Amino acid sequence: MGLMLYREQQLLTRVPTPPAVPMNATVSSPMAGNDFPKVVEGTAVSGDGLKTGGVAAIFVTCIAETGQTLSGGGALEAWVWSPDEFLWTRAPDIDLSMAWLGVTPRRARVFPSLRIPTRAGGRVNFLANGVTVSGGTTVLVRIQGEASWHAS
Repeated sequence: MGLMLYREQQLLTRVPTPPAVPMNATVSSPMAGNDFPKVVEGTAVSGDGLKTGGVAAIFVTCIAETGQTLSGGGALEAWVWSPDEFLWTRAPDIDLSMAWLGVTPRRARVFPSLRIPTRAGGRVNFLANGVTVSGGTTVLVRIQGEASWHAS
């Protein structure tokens, strides 16, 4: 499996929330036994997040603009796309705090790998909310998918 990577340049508080409906996602037919739509996904665009097919864990990095540092405020809020419900849903239990705890602020911040809460057909995205930086108006959010729970 090739590298599974999603990158999005975001405002310090990303608008809009929730993320965009994945481009070309369409309802193909209801699932047997209920009225939830089944989604056929198209090509990813900004806001779509990382497609989670074959992903067991994710590795998230937040990067300030060149020459700037992350000042320690705000969070990266987790959102999960469910193709069965055709819906982005908040996943606050895996939000990532941008607070620096006894560490000198730097340009980039890497978070420990997380088990992914959704599988094939789903997506995950982290949206900046109140992230503070020493200068600039955006951060780069990078989400790397790993086929193993032990991301490396």
